[in-house]
Amino acid sequence: MKDNLKIIIIVSIAAVVILGTGIVISLSSGLKYNDDDAVGNTTGNLHNGGMVCESGGYVYIADPTNNNKLYKMKPDGSKAEVISGDNVSYINVYGNYIYYKRHNYKSGVNELFKGNLYGIYRIKTNGKQIEELHRGIVGSIALLGNTLYYQNFDGNMYSLYKVKIDGKNDKKISDTGYVPACVFDGKVYFAEINENHNLMSLNPENDRISTFSEGNMYLPDIYDGYVYYIDADNNRALTKKSIATGEKTVISGEDRVINYNMCGDKDVIFYQAENGTEHKLMKTDLSGKFSQVVAEGDFTNISITSKYTYFVKIFDDDKTLYRTPTEGIADPEIYIIKTGK
Repeated sequence: MKDNLKIIIIVSIAAVVILGTGIVISLSSGLKYNDDDAVGNTTGNLHNGGMVCESGGYVYIADPTNNNKLYKMKPDGSKAEVISGDNVSYINVYGNYIYYKRHNYKSGVNELFKGNLYGIYRIKTNGKQIEELHRGIVGSIALLGNTLYYQNFDGNMYSLYKVKIDGKNDKKISDTGYVPACVFDGKVYFAEINENHNLMSLNPENDRISTFSEGNMYLPDIYDGYVYYIDADNNRALTKKSIATGEKTVISGEDRVINYNMCGDKDVIFYQAENGTEHKLMKTDLSGKFSQVVAEGDFTNISITSKYTYFVKIFDDDKTLYRTPTEGIADPEIYIIKTGK
């Protein structure tokens, strides 16, 4: 009888210790959940690989010249520091947390000690408390509220998935690999990629996908009552369409647009044009009335922040990072991220 009583006491104490430890761990992790309307990055930045994100007075940038290591710096480029040595993209930031895609494809000794080479990760903005939210190869990622919408690669093709910011409820939404990038007014928008390229909307309350606006759209964005997109029915002209009336306005003139990024608050659009042998990066306003050649050549990863717009030139395997003031006359310069200044 005494032995049984001792066993009961020991088991009870162990249970209390385990429960207490669990509570301490839960409290120490201190994950603060987001507002329901939280957005992790701008649509334009996510359409350009999510290499740059501005939040809370800082710019978070994946350095293309240094294997996409994640840096944190002030908007003017000062006080730069390394946050993560991972190869990162699709950066989303809200509150005290950064969410990103890890793609350490150039595996080496350093990467082997980091565990899994691919997936979705959450890390504090001070570079601490990294957590794996999803393991495996993924594509585009967009944050809405407390959910990350992402493309999951199953070995053959991409599908649309979602996972909570705590790593729970990781599940498939659609067999179609829609590109989640445009988050607006509590919904996720993307172009249909099978039968047509209509603008579709995803309702996060029930995961239902429906047609929002018809058109042969590429890289859709929404701002101030308009859908901005590259019109595949009109020589890839950068176009805006009134949501209320359906009226279309061409912004890029005769230019054939390959890629673009828009910042409505700054009344600015940067786009990459290819007109035969004439390749150039252009800057214009939301009406298309003002335009300027930023640089001649081919550029990618156009990323807009409040002070500077960043873009990348690729020649063979070499990448060069440029920046130019977001507002005013374009004045591009080669930019090198320097820590400690």
